[in-house]
Amino acid sequence: MSRDRVVDLEHKLPKLQADRKRRARKRFLLYLSVLLLLIGTAVYLQSSLSDVRSIHVEGAAFTGAEEIEAVSGIERGMKMWGLDLDEHTASILSHETIEEASIRRTWPSTVRIEVEEYRTAAYASAGSSYNPVLSNGNIVEMERPPGDAPVLHGFEEGEMLTKLAQEINRMSTSVQYAISDIIHDPVENDPERLTLYMNDGNVVSTTVSSFADRMEPYAAVAGQLDSSEEGIIHMRINPYFESFAEIDEEEEPMEGEESGGGIVDDVPPEESADEPAEEAEEDTAGDGEAADADEVD
Repeated sequence: MSRDRVVDLEHKLPKLQADRKRRARKRFLLYLSVLLLLIGTAVYLQSSLSDVRSIHVEGAAFTGAEEIEAVSGIERGMKMWGLDLDEHTASILSHETIEEASIRRTWPSTVRIEVEEYRTAAYASAGSSYNPVLSNGNIVEMERPPGDAPVLHGFEEGEMLTKLAQEINRMSTSVQYAISDIIHDPVENDPERLTLYMNDGNVVSTTVSSFADRMEPYAAVAGQLDSSEEGIIHMRINPYFESFAEIDEEEEPMEGEESGGGIVDDVPPEESADEPAEEAEEDTAGDGEAADADEVD
């Protein structure tokens, strides 16, 4: 029995040795691969191979790619592994036209910047040119033909313009496209009053406050009006229509107010009323002087 075991081991020994060599070779190759990977990584990180070589900007319409690159703070030659993506993204979001931004690395040496700009809420009229007004209220100094948004007149950059742009951005597309021009038409008791000229020919009066909510039922209100009668649609809390004829009647001056004629002209001035009294006093004084003269005689 022991002899059989010896023979069996003699047959298995070469196979065991071969398996051991094969496992040793695999371990060696694994260690060598890890070592080469570490060396390659160290060389890559320390050499110019890890430098940012190209920057691609996507999604920008109002802002140039070079301007976004400058705002991001990413420069060619910086190390790919050293970029603080959150910090660079925050820098891009600080730009007045950018609403969303993301940055990603494309190894070995490319950075991709994707941005989403604020949408165009309106166009500001500047003489014969039109500049886009973004939904955050900023005016972009870039001449563009209007057509996809209302044209604003009489506005300047500030709180009211920002408020109006945000309201327009909240409006439904159908109502927004129905507006042709928005004119800032303030009065003493309503500094936010607006006059709107609609694409269907109607004139609307409303305010900046709750502009989107007040204009939402416009289509239903306009559909109930007599198209042959011209006037102003007041889109307030309770919308109503006022014809131009009614407005003209309210503005007509009352009789005698404009020229000072009529009954007002028949009333004599105060000086005329005092003249008879003065003449009577003079006559009385004259009679007294005559009486005194008679007594002296």
